[in-house]
Amino acid sequence: DFPTVACLLRNASLVAPKDIHGHPRMAWIPRVSRLWNQAAGTNWLMLPTTAGIVDPLHSTGIAHSLSGVLRAANIFTCNVSDSRRSELLAQYSVDVVDEVRWIDQLVANCYVAASHSFEAFVAASSLYFIAAIHCERLMAATGEMRDGFLMARSAKLQRVMHDTTLTLDQLRNNVKSQDLSKWMRLQIKPWND
Repeated sequence: DFPTVACLLRNASLVAPKDIHGHPRMAWIPRVSRLWNQAAGTNWLMLPTTAGIVDPLHSTGIAHSLSGVLRAANIFTCNVSDSRRSELLAQYSVDVVDEVRWIDQLVANCYVAASHSFEAFVAASSLYFIAAIHCERLMAATGEMRDGFLMARSAKLQRVMHDTTLTLDQLRNNVKSQDLSKWMRLQIKPWND
């Protein structure tokens, strides 16, 4: 049906999935997102992308995993009592689960916005970029992510996220994408200096 694709694939052979009833089949899988409700316990922890995965839209996986490696190293190499280590692991677990949910919100808003217009998608995506840049700046300046990975614990940015979700819902009611872009620029101004 698609001569250009057929030409590109003429020498290709299907590796997977296996034949189905003697016929090779291409396949797809439904949404692959998942989230464990606990990311750590007594003397163990999961790296963030083991605990949960959302969507590759913003390519958060490697950075999130590295943030987990850093936190794991701090937890397991610091000289603290067993009860303090248990507290650190419990906090890590809460943080990682919250961070995955935060990434899910960032991604979900982008997909909702993309269904309206490219301009709306750009506006919604700016939240991710503000979160990533600010998180990296704090990490470079202090060696810590005080507001969590991608600022997941920033109450101010969480309010902007909440308001953005509500505003995206209003796009269905004839709010123009250009209005959303102007509104978003105002919302992210405190971080966009």
